[in-house]
Amino acid sequence: MAILFLTIFILIGILFAFRVYTYENSEFRKMTGYSLFNIWTNPHIKNTYLLVQSLKYLQGEYKLLLNLAFPTSGGKRKLDAIVIHESGIYVFNIQQKNGWIYGREQDEQWAQATNNKNKLIPFANPIIETKKSILDLQDQIANEKSDLFHLVILFTDNCSFKKIVVKSNNVSVMKINEMKHFWKAGTEQKMSAQEIDSVYQTLKQYTGGQNTSFHMNHATNH
Repeated sequence: MAILFLTIFILIGILFAFRVYTYENSEFRKMTGYSLFNIWTNPHIKNTYLLVQSLKYLQGEYKLLLNLAFPTSGGKRKLDAIVIHESGIYVFNIQQKNGWIYGREQDEQWAQATNNKNKLIPFANPIIETKKSILDLQDQIANEKSDLFHLVILFTDNCSFKKIVVKSNNVSVMKINEMKHFWKAGTEQKMSAQEIDSVYQTLKQYTGGQNTSFHMNHATNH
């Protein structure tokens, strides 16, 4: 029995060491400097990590920017992530909400219900907030057309969408576990490698102090 427990303990240790080794050599670790402990203890960092991990399903040329902040008259407007891809510019707003989520694209406020399902907790409509950020982006990228932008509101897997109404084709509201299918959906090429790099070079100045930009090319399957 003691040998069995020792074997199990050794196997767990090997698996843990492999997990740490894999993460320490990951692009996310190189980009952000966040440790595995940070991912375990900080929900926002964890969800950002899961977003970056989902990009392995995205085929074609893209560049990634994390933790952006654009100067405004009232201070700074922050963005969690931007993916600049052949098919367009994807702007992400990561929401740390649990429970039931209610909201319509046009409403100024959305609502969250947690333990007490009869009590709704209002919060600012993340679509409206992110659309303001896209206007900031358009100011920086004067030559880019507005139809390149796709707004993605990303919720944790711990919530449930009870009544979400979105009518715009360039707006998506989803959970993190849906990103795989989102990236695997067929996309039309709208940007060349040179255009991707031009946008990337313009926007990377707005990332945080850490190295939060990344370039990748996943060969497209035919």
